[in-house]
Amino acid sequence: MLTEDFLLFVDTETTGLVPGKDEIVEIASILTDFDLNEISRFDHKILPTIPVPKEVAAINGYDENVWKKEAVSFSKWKEWIHKSIPYSQLAIPVGHNVGFDRKMIEEKYYKPFKHFLPLSYHIIDTVSLAGLMKLAKLYNFTNLKLTTVMKEMNYEFEGHRAMNDCMASAEILKFCITNIQSCEI
Repeated sequence: MLTEDFLLFVDTETTGLVPGKDEIVEIASILTDFDLNEISRFDHKILPTIPVPKEVAAINGYDENVWKKEAVSFSKWKEWIHKSIPYSQLAIPVGHNVGFDRKMIEEKYYKPFKHFLPLSYHIIDTVSLAGLMKLAKLYNFTNLKLTTVMKEMNYEFEGHRAMNDCMASAEILKFCITNIQSCEI
């Protein structure tokens, strides 16, 4: 039986928004245990096989010249994740709209090859957590975008890159855990 023994903070930057069609151009992941102790991390640009539209590159920072020098194959992430998560265990994906990231990884890089993806179908979505904070009146976020949430929580946020988004999601989760622990039930 598979057990969910890890959390995987994960974020992707992509060529578009269609899982199975569009590709990942950057992926970052931080693997932790359930006490949020970091076990391992991965942060790399991924070389796409399809053109990156200019309007998308303006959002995700893609620069063809930089990627040609620095990018690796997506198989490097697959090697890392399979080496980092022991056989028969899974990681629960955590991130801001993490269902999208999980779907991008699964549809393009795992499903077509019938490979096993060691990520749980259960997710911890920090968009939902931010919405919960708003409902609980801990914050009155003007919207639930990650940059807005981080700014209004007074956390430094370096901008829209995969690893920055992973670290921001970790801060949101830590904040929620701290506030839940201080509640009397």
